[in-house]
Amino acid sequence: MFKEYFESVVISTDKLSYNYMGISRKEYPKWEGWKIINQYKENDVELKTVIDPVLDIMVENFYYIRYLQEELI
Repeated sequence: MFKEYFESVVISTDKLSYNYMGISRKEYPKWEGWKIINQYKENDVELKTVIDPVLDIMVENFYYIRYLQEELI
C-alpha cells in the first residue's frame, strides 16, 4: 500500500513554489533534504540528472511518515 501511495504523491507538485519530488520548500522548509539539494544547486548541478541514494531515502522516509500519519489518524 505504501508504494502506491508514494508513487501517487511524488508525481504531484506545487507549481507555485519550489519543490523536490513533490516536497514543497514553502510547506517543509526544515526538511533535511534541502541541505543536499542546496549543495547541488550551488554547484549548478541539474537536479533531474542527480542520482543520490541518500536523498532518495530521505524522500521516501518523508512520505512514509506522512503515509503513516494519514493511515493512523
